[in-house]
Amino acid sequence: MILKCMEKDRDKRYQLAVDLLDDLKRIEEGLPTTDRVMPRRKTVLRASRKRRAFLVPAILLFVAIIVGGGYLYYDQVLQKGKEDEEAKPAETAAQTTQETPVAAPQSGYIEINSTPEEAEVFIDDKSEGMTPVKRELPPGTHRIRITKSPDYEEMTDVMEIKAGETFSKNYVLIPQKPTPPQKITPQPTIAPQPGYLEITSSPRGAEVYVGRRREGITPFRRELSPGTYRIRVAKSPEYKEITDVVEIRAGETSLKNYALALVYILKINTDPVGADVIIDGNYRGKAPMQLELPRSTCQLRIEKGKEWSRIDERISLRPGINSLRRDLERMKYSLSIKTNPSEARVSIGNIQFGISPVKIPNLFGVSKIKIEKEGYKTIEESIIIESDIEKTYELQKLILGTGKIRLKVHPYADVLIDGKLIGEVPPIRIQELEEGKHTIEFVSSRLNKKFTVEVEIGDGESIEIRMNMETGKHTKAKISLLP
Repeated sequence: MILKCMEKDRDKRYQLAVDLLDDLKRIEEGLPTTDRVMPRRKTVLRASRKRRAFLVPAILLFVAIIVGGGYLYYDQVLQKGKEDEEAKPAETAAQTTQETPVAAPQSGYIEINSTPEEAEVFIDDKSEGMTPVKRELPPGTHRIRITKSPDYEEMTDVMEIKAGETFSKNYVLIPQKPTPPQKITPQPTIAPQPGYLEITSSPRGAEVYVGRRREGITPFRRELSPGTYRIRVAKSPEYKEITDVVEIRAGETSLKNYALALVYILKINTDPVGADVIIDGNYRGKAPMQLELPRSTCQLRIEKGKEWSRIDERISLRPGINSLRRDLERMKYSLSIKTNPSEARVSIGNIQFGISPVKIPNLFGVSKIKIEKEGYKTIEESIIIESDIEKTYELQKLILGTGKIRLKVHPYADVLIDGKLIGEVPPIRIQELEEGKHTIEFVSSRLNKKFTVEVEIGDGESIEIRMNMETGKHTKAKISLLP
């Protein structure tokens, strides 16, 4: 038996584990095995019954190891190879089987086609895809179900699959028969008993709408079918509209009384458009606009920036729609211009407005001012005008004249003119300066004192300044100096 298990020729080994188990049972019972493999060198072993009793368990242990190893080999290698072969196309699977035969064919094949195609195939209640279908199955009986809902009837079948054989079958599906319409016998209907809607209002004469349809004016009574209705009571334009939902019940009357409230609607238009509208201190939007107010009087303010006039008034409204139009005026301010010296030409933009001093009316916003006088520098600047303005301009000569200043100091001091040191006085110093304003500083380090004098010199003019550094008193006087 051991030699048969170890045969190199696969066909001479045990083909099934059952055959091996049968021989093991025979050996245990002392019966001859089903097949004997004789070795090339004949060896006759005569053993006693005690030795044979020891040999049988050893053989059983050895065989158990062989069987266990074979099972693991089959489960880990052969079974996995079989699953891989099933995933390959049929031709590749057949070729692989011929090239590497493992055992006698243990499976059969089934091919299922249908007319029309793309019907779903179930084998043993498991979906196997859409026709045409080809599958490998174990030998035995299998349940087949083919369906193509909802247009065709379902077909069922039972197939006997044999090892190594292919079973092919085409199924012609039968279209579903149309279901005849069921005849419905109309049941007689009983008209529901109506209900009634009765509406009154204060004041009378309000229009009543049931749904979208006008049904009359108050006092109002109508017969209606049971159900829910949306109603609207209106007395335009003096009163505010009321909407409500009422339920009408069979044989009952639904009574409704509505007190209409006066409404005040204000329509505002302005020129220019886009002015801000403020009601009782609250911003309400930009004109033109229409708004509903809670009472008959309000404080109205209309404004549109600083460029336009502002309207602020108390208004009284009547019930209904009140239309109001207000025109805003563009704000107008004046600009007064003086020059030193006078008689300079004054222009705004490209328009000349006169000779200084001049007053220019009706201005607002940014204005570009230009002042010109022969022999003097031209002045140009932009002014924002949001109120009346007065301005004075000092004109500067293009070529400045000169004047002279004579300085006397007691006891003595360092003198600076317009921030520039000119020296120590005494001795008396005469300094020539350009016409105009100048700042003269007297500084005594010994007395730790400093005094400042402002002086203005005209063309050809001479001025004498005397400074007492102990008291800080000074005098200014025009004098005549020889050239």
